Amino acid sequence: MTGTEKKYWIKNAHGDGYCPNQSLFRMLTAAGFAFPSANVLEVGFGHGADLKECARRGANVSGIDINAHDVETMKGYFSDQNNQNFVCLDIGNSPLLNAGLKTEKFDLILMMDMIYYLSDEEKSFAIKNLSRSLSDDGFILIQTIRRDLVLGTPVGIDDIPDFSAIESKALENLSEKDNPMDYTPPSAIIDMCRRANLKNMAKKMTLESYGNSEDFFRCKTYLMFSPET
Repeated sequence: MTGTEKKYWIKNAHGDGYCPNQSLFRMLTAAGFAFPSANVLEVGFGHGADLKECARRGANVSGIDINAHDVETMKGYFSDQNNQNFVCLDIGNSPLLNAGLKTEKFDLILMMDMIYYLSDEEKSFAIKNLSRSLSDDGFILIQTIRRDLVLGTPVGIDDIPDFSAIESKALENLSEKDNPMDYTPPSAIIDMCRRANLKNMAKKMTLESYGNSEDFFRCKTYLMFSPET
């Protein structure tokens, strides 16, 4: 990550008020992923709610993050479990292998809500980086923002929105002004993964109102990849 993105995430340590991503676990269940004894890595785990849920389901979890506070918090949470480990690492610039993780091959690698903080060069480096640590029958799941939308015409509480009237909004309209996100189309991510010998074997889209208003919506895409055979 560049200096701006690093400063943002080092400054913004996560609190404890987060819950696991239901859409993520529904997708993994539909794909038949078995958590017991699986080795799971999350890149940019932040608050760690998804990793904690993976561990609750029986997985051995590992994580990397550039925020040292979040890393130490997760180490403390899992301090009584020897098979969980967390390190401070910038996945867009530093090799994952020999980074200090106890596990070298993973059955599931998660990259949730973080790929758009990397430059195109860092994205390509990160994807190739992660592909080297994926087991032969493992999955990489990348979640990104597809588009932010605003209703062209407000609707009543009992009405269904006319999505043909929805207008696109630039990403920064729904994000904090100092949040240095760089929107990347899902098709570009698929192309980067293809060049790393990863095939897209599943995709999922979610559309949810943003914050406490029904005027704005955020559309997210979940992309699941497996190694080319």
